[in-house]
Amino acid sequence: NLVRNEQGESLYIAGTVEDISERKKTEEFLLQDRNQLRILIDNIPDYIYLKDAYGKFIIANKAFAGLVRAESPDELTGLSQSDLVQHEFAVNFLKDDTETLNNGIPVINKEEKGFVDHEKRVLYAYTSKIPLKDRKGNITGLIGIGRNITNLKIAEQQIIENQANLTAVIESAKNSVWAIDKKYKLITLNTYFKKFFKSFFRKDISIGTNILDVLPENERLKWKEIYKKDKFLYSKSNADMLSRWIQIEYNDFLANYQNSDQF
Repeated sequence: NLVRNEQGESLYIAGTVEDISERKKTEEFLLQDRNQLRILIDNIPDYIYLKDAYGKFIIANKAFAGLVRAESPDELTGLSQSDLVQHEFAVNFLKDDTETLNNGIPVINKEEKGFVDHEKRVLYAYTSKIPLKDRKGNITGLIGIGRNITNLKIAEQQIIENQANLTAVIESAKNSVWAIDKKYKLITLNTYFKKFFKSFFRKDISIGTNILDVLPENERLKWKEIYKKDKFLYSKSNADMLSRWIQIEYNDFLANYQNSDQF
């Protein structure tokens, strides 16, 4: 400030100097921290966003911006859900936000699905909504996270269809067919094998049965040998004292009992 005397003449300039080095360091640190956060979330394929207590977007990553068809994550700052593209999946993905902001109850790994375009492509995701609170417990916002599991769901459906096809093939076979895991538990079997086992050992079996647990003790070692040899003949007399010879064929996936009689 310019200091003057009573006659209005300039005497000197008075001023103050404040050292803001620490403040500048803090600002630079926060900026660097924010940039690192941006790099991190933009390189995560999950959908990530942060909202304030009023439901306005504060930050979002590229994956989420792409989901709601925004030009960039920065374009979402200050917007609410009603400002976004409202395809079915986006609506389902964001529908729990208001409830989480109101009651503070988190949503963890909730499965959501919906169409994302006019081609009726369906998207599946696990969604989580985590409320943010201050030291007094007041809700200040929320973090939303979504993980795209569409490929997983497609793979699961394919497995179900393949299993159904395999079951149909096994059931239509004229031989006894089954498979066990390394702990000798049945993981696949057809009706012929059930009848075979019932006829020989008077035991009912199903998927999950440990084959060694239902065999007579003197038969267990013989059955273990089945899984050590490719082929051999096995003889067993049933309750009617009729001797039956069975050719056993075994591989790492399926074991095939080809019986001379039909069970």
